[in-house]
Amino acid sequence: MLSSPPAPAARDQAPALRPQLAAAGLPTAAVGPAIDGFEQCFVDRSASTDPSAQPPSCQALAGRGGSAGAGAAFSNASTSALSSTFSQAIRWGLAYEVLVSLLAALLVRRLPRRTSVHDEDGASEQTAATVA
Repeated sequence: MLSSPPAPAARDQAPALRPQLAAAGLPTAAVGPAIDGFEQCFVDRSASTDPSAQPPSCQALAGRGGSAGAGAAFSNASTSALSSTFSQAIRWGLAYEVLVSLLAALLVRRLPRRTSVHDEDGASEQTAATVA
């Protein structure tokens, strides 16, 4: 299965998440560790095989967030990071499909254009093969 690494997508959310957390009342000193916790939570949740399980890093983040505004900011950032990860995986999948199709087309062009036809007494006769 093709996928995109979750860490860069979570890291890309930091510039938008920082002012939202400050507006939600998180102290300036706590914003950096909260963003680091969000990144770790997103990576752990992406690696989890059980979508209903909450990884320990996410439980620690919930305790750190404090206000409902911070929770909404984390939720929005998570949705955006998930969307980014999904879009990147689709782009990689599409690129893979295109490359495999092009490779197959190039290999088909390398097939011989003439075929040997053997008649009943074993003599070989060359005939032109039709190529579409």
